[in-house]
Amino acid sequence: STIEYYRSIEYGVQKKSDLTSSISSVKGKEVRSMNVSNATESLQGKVAGVTIVGAGNPGGQPKVLIRGFSTINLSTDPLYVVDGVPMGEGINFLNPNEIESIEVLKDASASAIYGSRASNGVIMVTTRKGVEGKPSFYLDMHYGVQEMKNPYNMADAVEYAEILNTAARQAGYPEEFENPASFAGKTTNWWDAGIRQFTPQLNASLGVQGGTEKNKYSVSLNYFQQDSFYQKGGYKRFTARFT
Repeated sequence: STIEYYRSIEYGVQKKSDLTSSISSVKGKEVRSMNVSNATESLQGKVAGVTIVGAGNPGGQPKVLIRGFSTINLSTDPLYVVDGVPMGEGINFLNPNEIESIEVLKDASASAIYGSRASNGVIMVTTRKGVEGKPSFYLDMHYGVQEMKNPYNMADAVEYAEILNTAARQAGYPEEFENPASFAGKTTNWWDAGIRQFTPQLNASLGVQGGTEKNKYSVSLNYFQQDSFYQKGGYKRFTARFT
């Protein structure tokens, strides 16, 4: 016997053997196991040929490069498609716990489906749908702590004065400080004053699924909070979804 595989592509279904574009798939279970603000961060290290670069700020949209750096439309971002609908510059609005699967289309044949917008690849997201049966509730909660690794070793006041004197001397100028040792005990560590080494991160989701053969429903609520390593700032997101 022969088994044939099919993929849902935009508004239709195509046999996998007829699809020349290279596809990689990540299941929603893998996405939900990671406490991330943006679902694309869960692709890091899981999909060959895809590079994920963190935004560096809480709740930021990570940079995604598929098969290296190339562009014909002044952008290196891939096209994001959620449940068959092309989206804008990312899926930061989407609760990662609501994702059923993520598929990455890497090759040029993706352009035949979506046009020049797919020149940098396509990230296709399928979200959870309602299921037939009695109401089924689920609660998913992640709490973690982020740590600032390898903080900068700041110079104290004495060391800083000596550095300035050395720089001035090598440039042929007179030293600025006659006695750097006089600054002992007058140091302010501005790194410690402005940066926190540990910050919390919370992701909580509550949902219910159910329905009949003809009418299925899925309702979910999500709250995400990611504090900044700076003393001020952070990212909070509340989403509600009904299908």
